[in-house]
Amino acid sequence: LLSGFIDRLVIVYEGDRPVYADVIDYKTDRVDDPQVLEQRVAYYRPQLRAYAEGVQRMLRLNPQQVTARLLFVTADRMVDVV
Repeated sequence: LLSGFIDRLVIVYEGDRPVYADVIDYKTDRVDDPQVLEQRVAYYRPQLRAYAEGVQRMLRLNPQQVTARLLFVTADRMVDVV
C-alpha cells in the first residue's frame, strides 16, 4: 500500500482534453555527492512511478504523456525519474 501526495502536478490541455502531465515531487535530502544523488533517485523512483501511473489512469493518458521528476530543493537540482 502506497500513500502520499503529489507536490506539484502540471497538466497541459488541448481544448478541454488533457494531453500531457508532469509530476514534480520536492525533496529536501542533501545530495551534494553525485553517488548520493543516484542513491536517492533510486530510493524515490518507486514512489514517482506510482504517482505517474495514478495520474496516467486518472487522466486517461499514455505512459509517454506523463513524466515525473524530483526537485532536490537544497541542491537546486531537478532529475527526471519517469
